[in-house]
Amino acid sequence: MILQDILPHIKQALQSNQFLEGGAILGALAAMAHALKSLIVFLANRILRTITFQAVFQEHSFTFNAISHMISTRYSDKPRSVEVQSRKSDKGRYNKTVPVDDSFIVWHGLVPIVVQSTTHQMENSGSDGMPLHRTISLTTWFFRSRLHDMVNKATDTWQLACDAEELGWIWISVDRGWRRIGPVPNRPISTVIGPAVDKAHSDLSEFIREREWYNEKGLAYKRGYLLWGPPGTGKTSLCKALASEFGLDICVLNLASLTDESAVGIMSELGEIGSQRPKILLIEDIDSYVDGRVVKKKDLRFSTLLNIFDGVSSQDGTILIITTNHYQNLDPALIRPGRIDLQLEVGLPTSAEIKTYLELFYGHSVEGVDFSGVSMSMVQEMCVSNKLDHKMCIQRLAQLVKEQAPLK
Repeated sequence: MILQDILPHIKQALQSNQFLEGGAILGALAAMAHALKSLIVFLANRILRTITFQAVFQEHSFTFNAISHMISTRYSDKPRSVEVQSRKSDKGRYNKTVPVDDSFIVWHGLVPIVVQSTTHQMENSGSDGMPLHRTISLTTWFFRSRLHDMVNKATDTWQLACDAEELGWIWISVDRGWRRIGPVPNRPISTVIGPAVDKAHSDLSEFIREREWYNEKGLAYKRGYLLWGPPGTGKTSLCKALASEFGLDICVLNLASLTDESAVGIMSELGEIGSQRPKILLIEDIDSYVDGRVVKKKDLRFSTLLNIFDGVSSQDGTILIITTNHYQNLDPALIRPGRIDLQLEVGLPTSAEIKTYLELFYGHSVEGVDFSGVSMSMVQEMCVSNKLDHKMCIQRLAQLVKEQAPLK
């Protein structure tokens, strides 16, 4: 009742008071202006909002290489500043260009996309000798799906190019990433002698062929090998020969510089380097760093190693190869089934294996090889020292066997 009595007086006061009437009008205009401003800001943000893809990986990540390859093949007329990188494969040497500190527009269908490449100076660059790293960003407006389509097509094309090249690279872990140090040397599997060779080659060949089978069964696509035996028996040579045979990258995990903290970054980057084919993750002489469950580095835990092998840090498509001179020093948990699928002894060569290697090296049959007890690395070294005289090579090897006891 009171409110009904008061409202007519308020209405009459507003109608008869020009100041209140003007204030109401100004207030309404201010509210409308604020709403219009909010609408303009909203529309401007929608218009100016960009969908940006940026590859920030050092040493040519897979996506960085894919975009660079796309630019050099489809848009070679666009970059004004490029760096020429020379690469060698079994098909010969060729050059590829990578855009350096440049910005230009390309068209993906009817959609304009800005490509910008930038060189960054790293603050702490002295340790690994890599003071610079580059990024490539792709920017467009509204058409996010078109940008994603462009990146997907670039990576698919680069994958086909990598597969066609059939050339693997050697990488070594540094700090929190990987550094490429050169191509895998051409080493035919036939030049590595021993019973472990055929077993490793057959098993790895089957693994590489059956990726779809692993996916269908819901199994992690990875394989683990342990190569053990005396020094110089050819464990590393076997690893390189397998990589050469199947065109795989070898990623050498340097335990000397590995820490609990850096392990996460290093393993997360593993899938981004090189081609997308399976990669060999090589850990050499693990017994130098592990004695049972005791890790000889204070900043690296045993659980971290296990996590690298088959935990959340392990990457799909990883072929783990561990080498050791002292099998008995390894804890069973480190090499149990599921982490290590195949254990292969790479021992001292028999007389028949030495004879086979000499015939491969010299290209003809040899006689008089009735000894054993020397490592294959010693046999190879003696062949190189007597490259034109197989009889002298055999004589010196026989003398060496007499002078020293067999390696253990």
